[in-house]
Amino acid sequence: MDYWMVHQNVAQKVGIMPAVLLCMLIGEEPKKGQSFTIQDEEFRKKFDISRRTFDNCLNILELHQLILTKRLGVPCRKFYLINHELYNKIAMETKK
Repeated sequence: MDYWMVHQNVAQKVGIMPAVLLCMLIGEEPKKGQSFTIQDEEFRKKFDISRRTFDNCLNILELHQLILTKRLGVPCRKFYLINHELYNKIAMETKK
């Protein structure tokens, strides 16, 4: 069984589902700060996420600039890059 740790500040900023998806993507990342590719359909099946939820969460994460997606290659693959600096900045914010 897998467990993910979702930081409260990140969840408040982007929502709980995008924050959980971000944690899942961080778990799939082979090396911190390096772009990686996953097959979206297999990823969604592995974590039991609908395509609509997955796409909406990715859009929210891209809007907040927590991830960058790029399509490259032949056949075309989607590469993900996680912005760890912004993630850490949001996670360490303190409420006044």
